[in-house]
Amino acid sequence: MAGNVVVDLKVDTRLPRAEKAKELLELLKKHSEPILRRRGWQILRLEEMTNSMIMGRCRINGNRNTNTTATVIWIRLRQGIGSSQFRDFRGLMASMLHEITHIKIMDHSRDFRKLENELREEYGYPPTKEYLEMFKPDSSSVQPRSLPSPSSSTEVCIFNTRHGKQLSTPNGSDVQVQERQARDNTAWRILPCPHEPGTSYIIDLKQQKFLDTPQGEGVSLWNNGGRDIEMIIDQNTSRFARNLRWHITACPHEPGTFYIINAGYGKFLDTNGEKVWLWNNNGKSVDTVVAENTSRFAGNLRWILRPVQ
Repeated sequence: MAGNVVVDLKVDTRLPRAEKAKELLELLKKHSEPILRRRGWQILRLEEMTNSMIMGRCRINGNRNTNTTATVIWIRLRQGIGSSQFRDFRGLMASMLHEITHIKIMDHSRDFRKLENELREEYGYPPTKEYLEMFKPDSSSVQPRSLPSPSSSTEVCIFNTRHGKQLSTPNGSDVQVQERQARDNTAWRILPCPHEPGTSYIIDLKQQKFLDTPQGEGVSLWNNGGRDIEMIIDQNTSRFARNLRWHITACPHEPGTFYIINAGYGKFLDTNGEKVWLWNNNGKSVDTVVAENTSRFAGNLRWILRPVQ
């Protein structure tokens, strides 16, 4: 499908910071159009929802079995009705994917959750809590440390599957894995990158610093001399920008686990149970590393993302 697949954008210009609302709709359009285009779907108007606290709504004309077009999708951008504060983009994009699913399926059935999960997986998001509850594996055949798969929470603890240790920053700069410690230095916020759909930033909650790889080998924390998160993300456009961006990709060999792959170097977050670094088996492609990730050391590359309790 050529041209715009999200045709028109509409915000309420009477509300505060309408220009920010328009920017968020532009980002939602940019991030969702590749998914829509691959399926031949279209949204005639993407509009800010201003009169309700529900997250979104989708309107179509005709039979959903044959339909490929939403006449309108509404997304609630603000934290409250008329508020000048906005929801974070990760939540907005989750709402967008949910409403796109309604182009084909009206109710929240098993088929809806399966299709929604396909869209989320394609974008790089983990399964929803509802999907996991409907399709959870037989607990008798799965080792406990493979569960649960991550939810849509933006705050997670990250555990290595082979060593059972948590990705941590004990001194505020170095990154390693260690036994579970205080929440302050072991919880991470995952935010989608507005510049490169399908990638995310991984941010230490306490330090407010980004997971970074300056040379594509070691891993550390960085925040450009103490700048705030929004400013760093807005300015993350230099030739080193992808050092901060990560693909979080489902592992096909062990359900509920993920690879964390640096976008700039195409290398995997790896650990020996203490230190953490990047690895790609002497320059092999991401697909090849994933396909060959079946040895007794395979779990060194696999990670579980557990929502912060």
